[in-house]
Amino acid sequence: MWLAWLLACAEPNIISIPDTTARIDKEGEVNQQQSELALHIMSNPEECQYIVGNVDDALSQKEYEACLPWIDREAGEVKLGVRFELDDQFFQLPDLDGHVSISLQDRQVEDNGQISDIRVVGHDPVRIKQVFVLLIDGSASMNNVDAGSSKTRMDKVRDALLMRSVQDAFFPDGVTNHVIVYTFTSGTPQPLGGQLTVLSDKQTYKSHIQEHLKARSGYTHLYDAVDYGLTSVLTKSEVQSLLDGQTKPTLVLLTDGFNNEASNDTCTSNVPRLERLLKSIRKEMDDLSVDTPLIFTVGLGRPLSKRFNPKRVKQGRLTDRVLCGGQSYNALIDAPGKTGGLEDVFIDNISLELIADRGNGRAFVEKDAKGLGEAFQEVAAIRYQWFEIMFRENALKLRREFNVGIQLNNYARAMSTINIYPHAWMDGPHGEKDEEGWSTRGTMWHSASILTRGLGVLIFLLIVGASLFNGKRLVLGRLNNKKPSPPSPQ
Repeated sequence: MWLAWLLACAEPNIISIPDTTARIDKEGEVNQQQSELALHIMSNPEECQYIVGNVDDALSQKEYEACLPWIDREAGEVKLGVRFELDDQFFQLPDLDGHVSISLQDRQVEDNGQISDIRVVGHDPVRIKQVFVLLIDGSASMNNVDAGSSKTRMDKVRDALLMRSVQDAFFPDGVTNHVIVYTFTSGTPQPLGGQLTVLSDKQTYKSHIQEHLKARSGYTHLYDAVDYGLTSVLTKSEVQSLLDGQTKPTLVLLTDGFNNEASNDTCTSNVPRLERLLKSIRKEMDDLSVDTPLIFTVGLGRPLSKRFNPKRVKQGRLTDRVLCGGQSYNALIDAPGKTGGLEDVFIDNISLELIADRGNGRAFVEKDAKGLGEAFQEVAAIRYQWFEIMFRENALKLRREFNVGIQLNNYARAMSTINIYPHAWMDGPHGEKDEEGWSTRGTMWHSASILTRGLGVLIFLLIVGASLFNGKRLVLGRLNNKKPSPPSPQ
């Protein structure tokens, strides 16, 4: 292994990982069989210099170091910087946490779900042109006034949408964005104001929301609203004319309850309906290009299950137990004139989580206008130029040459692999822990300490060896190397 490492030192396509004793391929192998989108692992300093620009201040230096690969064998951690390209141009993506999988020697790195073993951090945020399609629940329950509040639920939504910070997020300076608003109850969702209106500036947006956003009546055809947004709204000519290949569509669904299509609907009634919707979303995502829309969901109220993790629900494995979150399967969703209806107490955050997860977005649950406003700001997706991807594995697996694969699973398909060559017997400096317990690049003192420790061991061995040698000579009576005197003559 030591010989292999020495040979790697002379190989021009294998370079050192700064501040470590490990080496790495100068370029990763990009697999573009599944998508036009290319994932590039940034392994050499030149790439990171190009990404970050002039490293002339502490912040730039920190970004440069975050871009460079890093391995801490003691902690069992590896970090790599990645970027995406489409047609040889940088392609920005939103937060990829939960949308990336890692393989080590072709075996997937498992995230244990409690202490995450995979971490994704976006860098260099940018604003891009977007079309937001807002699908707002307009059912009768949106007229309810919750305990401790003087406003209806729709009032809270309106107040949130009219916040200055939300308007700035939807219409940032220097970027031409558009907003389209629909409300849904029973039947087909309706454009706000009765006809499809593309809102392209803050003033028009503000007056349109103030004048037209009101609750109506009827049940909550939530799943149909999502499907309609994907298959009908985004295909309308007025919307298609806005999608020029650089403008990205984003669907935002808001509700205060459950999918509810009849008075006798229970939690279990929604299992086959949600399965159909998730399959429809998957189909639309697969059929569309890298301009695939993101789907965000926002719930107003109290979540049915606070610990639900959509990643644990495999495709085709949705059950009554999962969707009902431990509640009675036979509990009515809507119970007029009675008490105990599920949506009188909860919102179906489980459906919202699954829809957002399948739509490559995020789910939010909020209780007031302030929280809703913060969610809408998050929805106005900031995209990132590149990403820092970290993972943990058994430290023993990092003792010899290994292959790392990084795959983008949602939004679009992209994959790249790279080889890392640790030193045969000498570890690099151990990193310092950040606030979340992940290893970060050590200082130059850590690097120097490798040589210092090695020299210390060598000097110790030299002293011990010399002492043992001289001790042996002393015992054998050879310390004095003079010849014996000749005998005196008689």
